[in-house]
Amino acid sequence: MIAAHIRQFAVVALLCSIPSLAAAQWYRQLCVGDTPTIPTETRNIVDRDSLRRTLVGKRLALVRKIRVITDGSRQGAAARAKFGEPTHRRFTLNFREDGSAIIVCEALYGLTGRAASCPALSKVAGAEGSREIGVWRQEQTTICMKFSRLATGEDLCFTLHREQERLALRPVNSRWACLAGDAVLQ
Repeated sequence: MIAAHIRQFAVVALLCSIPSLAAAQWYRQLCVGDTPTIPTETRNIVDRDSLRRTLVGKRLALVRKIRVITDGSRQGAAARAKFGEPTHRRFTLNFREDGSAIIVCEALYGLTGRAASCPALSKVAGAEGSREIGVWRQEQTTICMKFSRLATGEDLCFTLHREQERLALRPVNSRWACLAGDAVLQ
């Protein structure tokens, strides 16, 4: 009898520890990969030697469209009314000399034009809000980043392409659609 109560308590504790379980059932946001305005071909990949000089100590800004997916419930309709269509995210990547990487995410709301911390990354990153610190490395002409909570610890790898002053990212082995598209060096 006591063992059954302990199991029930463990299940309830587990369910309560999952953030927004009910919300996850009716509302999700997905990055919509952007088509870069420049070609992402072998001929315009930033070369191995220039890549580090281009990124270290600077910030790379990406603005990506977000698709809001709901299940048609009242909560889903409220989410669409709150966030509007389309919603965007601004990601800022900072590559430090010591191999650490910082990603900051801001939510850009379509209807209001308001900017705020990204809801999804804030839930994942906890006290850090919409910022997470991870690591980065260079493999020839590819940059790979890894964050413990963002993209569930998956390597986020991309090549950087340049045509005159314009930059674009092409994901190499990442399913994270937010990488694909134009970027601005700050």
